Amino acid sequence: MIEIIYLIPLLILIIVLFFAVISLKNNNRFLVKSIEKKELTVKELGKKLKETEETLVTAEKEKTDLSHQLEINSELLSREKDKNENLLKVIEELKKVKPEKEEDVIIEYFLKTKK
Repeated sequence: MIEIIYLIPLLILIIVLFFAVISLKNNNRFLVKSIEKKELTVKELGKKLKETEETLVTAEKEKTDLSHQLEINSELLSREKDKNENLLKVIEELKKVKPEKEEDVIIEYFLKTKK
């Protein structure tokens, strides 16, 4: 009878250990799957990061090109503004010399500049 009393806790301990091992195996499988999902997520995020960096480099190149183009356009605009101011001065001088219609003065200026 004493042997049976010792066997019952031993059987209970074996059953508990059996279920603990099964539970740990299932938990291990779950953890492995979770790690694989995380690794895939990290790879996807790495690809997105690389694409974003490439887009950033392209955008910086475009910004540099546009900045250079803006400088050129600003310089051309400044030149055209100076030309327009000079033309207005010449037209004003022609108006003073010949107080005629404005159209005649402008036409006369263009005829002189074509020669």
